Amino acid sequence: MNICFHSIAQNQRAISGQVLDIKTKKPLAGATVLIQNSGIGSITDANGKFSYTIKEKNIPNTVLTISYIGYEIKNVRVGNATTFTIFLEQDDFTLDNVVITSSYGTKKRKEEAVGAITTVKAAELQVRQVAESFDKMLDGVAAGVLITGSSTIGSPVKIEIRGQGTLTPLNGNLTGTSTQPLIIIDGVIMSEEKGFDSQLFDGGAGSEQFKNPLAKISPEDIEELTILKDAAAVGIYGADAANGVILVTTKKGKSKKPSFTFATQTGFSAPINQIKYLSGPQFYDIKKEYLISQGQSESQASGNAGSRLIDTDWFNLLNRNGSFNRYNFNASFGSRNWNFRSSFNALLNEEPQKSNNFKRYGGNINVGFAKNKLSIQTSITPAYTVQNEPNTLFGFPLPPNIAAYNADGSFSSLGYAGFGNPLAVAAQNTNETNVKSMLASVNASYAFTKNLKIGILFGTDFSDKYQTRYFSGENESGQFNGTFQAPNENNNLITYPNWGRRFEFYRDSFRWNQSTTIMYERKEKLHSFDGLLGLEMQSERTESRRVSGTGFVNPNVVNPANEAKKTFSDNSLLSEDKRRSIFSQFNYNYNKRYFVLLNIRRDESSAFGSDVNAALNGGFGLSWNVSNENFLKKNKTIDFLRLRTSFGVTGNSRIGSYRALGLYNLDVTGNDGYNGGTYATPSTAPNPNLSWERNYKFNIGLDFNFLEKFKITGEFFIDNRNDIITSETTPAEIGFTSIQINGASMVNQGVELTLQANWIKNPNFAWTTNFNISKIQNKVTDLNGFGETFSAAALGRAQKIGVSTSAIWGAPFAGIDQATGRELFFQNGQLYDAASYSNLFTVANAEIIGDSAPDFFGGIQNSFTFFKKLNLGIRASYRYGDSFTIDDELVSQYRVIVNRNLSVNAIDHWRQQGDITQNPSVTDNNPIISNSSRFLYDASHIKIQNVNLSYVVAMDKMNVNWIKSVNFFMDISNVFYFYKTKSPADRNGVAEFRFKYPEARTLTFGFQANF
Repeated sequence: MNICFHSIAQNQRAISGQVLDIKTKKPLAGATVLIQNSGIGSITDANGKFSYTIKEKNIPNTVLTISYIGYEIKNVRVGNATTFTIFLEQDDFTLDNVVITSSYGTKKRKEEAVGAITTVKAAELQVRQVAESFDKMLDGVAAGVLITGSSTIGSPVKIEIRGQGTLTPLNGNLTGTSTQPLIIIDGVIMSEEKGFDSQLFDGGAGSEQFKNPLAKISPEDIEELTILKDAAAVGIYGADAANGVILVTTKKGKSKKPSFTFATQTGFSAPINQIKYLSGPQFYDIKKEYLISQGQSESQASGNAGSRLIDTDWFNLLNRNGSFNRYNFNASFGSRNWNFRSSFNALLNEEPQKSNNFKRYGGNINVGFAKNKLSIQTSITPAYTVQNEPNTLFGFPLPPNIAAYNADGSFSSLGYAGFGNPLAVAAQNTNETNVKSMLASVNASYAFTKNLKIGILFGTDFSDKYQTRYFSGENESGQFNGTFQAPNENNNLITYPNWGRRFEFYRDSFRWNQSTTIMYERKEKLHSFDGLLGLEMQSERTESRRVSGTGFVNPNVVNPANEAKKTFSDNSLLSEDKRRSIFSQFNYNYNKRYFVLLNIRRDESSAFGSDVNAALNGGFGLSWNVSNENFLKKNKTIDFLRLRTSFGVTGNSRIGSYRALGLYNLDVTGNDGYNGGTYATPSTAPNPNLSWERNYKFNIGLDFNFLEKFKITGEFFIDNRNDIITSETTPAEIGFTSIQINGASMVNQGVELTLQANWIKNPNFAWTTNFNISKIQNKVTDLNGFGETFSAAALGRAQKIGVSTSAIWGAPFAGIDQATGRELFFQNGQLYDAASYSNLFTVANAEIIGDSAPDFFGGIQNSFTFFKKLNLGIRASYRYGDSFTIDDELVSQYRVIVNRNLSVNAIDHWRQQGDITQNPSVTDNNPIISNSSRFLYDASHIKIQNVNLSYVVAMDKMNVNWIKSVNFFMDISNVFYFYKTKSPADRNGVAEFRFKYPEARTLTFGFQANF
């Protein structure tokens, strides 16, 4: 008995230690220590300490397994030690990372967040890809988020979270209710750049060119993005959250020791998938054939068709290999009470279009202070962007049988009024946009007690935009009909041609938001709850001005608009909106198994009538963490299982300035009103009953982790959008052509699936995959105003109950008649040629021929790591089922051939009986049915968006102490497209027609040095 007791006593040892975060060196209270199979201990000490007595037969070989939520599991052999200091590294793959749930300072562990929230880290965003704004980098990254951009740098990007935010406009009008999500950067609510209810300020011809406000944020400064989708997540934002919310968090100082990073990236770009146009000889032959069809003789047509020997490739003359350069420097340090990070970045992009370029110079300063109960964090993000784009005539293909230069080397004249030689336009005209901007926020909190805290946030978004355009009198783009007289230096009247045109556009916007919140939190053994009560005020003011003039004494230089002698106008517009809100949120959980969330918000806005200027919104959510139930705690297959559901209502107050009260035009320059004074005329009809849009949201979610390798998140949602604000035609007798009403309802319904797989993870090789897919259906459910309507200009769009608002309407093409060379169409099972069908084709018999929204979409990202040094990332996005139509002028509207080119597809036209072709005969007698399905293209594709290869060199192993590490990398953006429908050989297809001006593929190299 004594021997047995002595044996046991020899095989036991008291051990103690603490568990710390390897980066912050802060204790991880609540970590779990597993001593082989003998038992489990949980650290509850605030300093992350543990103490156990080990009773094992072989103590030196005993292994401690340490785990903590959001960190990699670590195994430590006991050996002869009795005290331990154990450092854990964060594991981004694990479920329970902390996520930001609002811009009001609320955070939750992922297992406790009830709402549908997606977090995108900077690494997932892949900020080294060539894009001037982070929204373009989001394409394919997050389920339910559809990104639609253009091939033009700096242009606005359309972001859809869970479907369209409103009905598709019938006339392409850019004004109206905002369809963009609410974007908040470090607590600052971002302003949009959009048009107004005015022909001079609606973004149309002769108006300013809208730019992407997110281009002023350098992607390198972003720590993470948080995308809020359902009512439980966005309900706290009430009337601004109908289209979802994106929270952007910039990087802050973390390291205790000062650290510095310098990165540079350089490369070149070239257009891909450009449209193929007719060559000089091909153009000559078709134009000659067209002229003969108009009654000209063979010899007349041969002379009027131009030269068959000239073959000018305008695209190659106007384009080149572009260059891309990016520089970034940042400094960071932290202490017990302070954190600091500052950065400077420069982006210099010479576009493939000659004379066009985009430049951004910006930075970010984050300073934080925390001591005892007080915490303050400030963020300042200044930026200056310059965009030059005088080369803008790519959308007007010029005839190839016109020489680009005269014999003396000067630019040739085209002979087309208003359209100059594009080479001369690029060299002689001016189109420059400068934007000075500043984002700034101050976020302070004070903890009165352990459970009670007050927070104050103030943020501002300032932007000063100036765009200047000048059409020089040196080329035909600035040469207009008419003359004017002006005195010369001798005061004699001289007659001048009406040459030279100047535009100046000013847009000054200032937005601020201020919120005060009180937060209370209490945790008991089984019960935990927290509450938030807040008051918020917002104000946004935008002043726009448009100055224009034509006719200058010296039209070959850039003249101030007010020196114009022929015509001059100076117009301004003021948009203003003020809001105030009160909001609250309550969270409760029982034993980390059952979670309840409730939020409610009351908003008031000056945009609506006084009787309807307030709205009440909110959300309710439930969550059940099934994996915390006793029957699953010991399950070795299921790591985490949770069910979620939510319901609520949000709104949309971003409808424009004082629209319910109507708008007026004020004449301040004519002095032709009463007694020579100014006067005002109404421009848009008032509607005092104009009220808030409402979005009723329902969501069911599932989170499932298994085998410590796979994470699956599934969502089903229904968004019912009611009281959608639409512009409806009014009888002319009331004095207005249209009025804004709450005139429609629609529903977005869909499913989202996200899969994250940690296939392999060991010191020599790691492979992870992120995959997402979304399917969203849209349907118009009610039209309360003037009933179902179709586009008046072309039957491409419609507002019709029971049909998707993104549907494309038109005429079903049946081929080309081999006997006559005319188009054939189906109507009610009958076959008609184009001449007969043009008399039948009306609104009533238009059919759905496609849809501009995809049936499903998503993305996939694979990341490979070799020996913790070599990293390969491959990212792709995809869409299936979306369609688009092209302008028939690109293919077979032959009448345009008098002053512009056609695509090479025009070669395939009917010439004689028996021909099987894609296009009708060359004549202007073909009826124009612009919405023929002949011009519809299936845009289904997979896009290899980005490939990045990097290699990390640890400099300390090379006896270089002043540099910690260097990361060398190579990046390819816009790598390749795989379209469902391939383009015919030597012809244009979906790949070429999808963008009027092609996208660019960019290859860059760079390095990042850490000091």
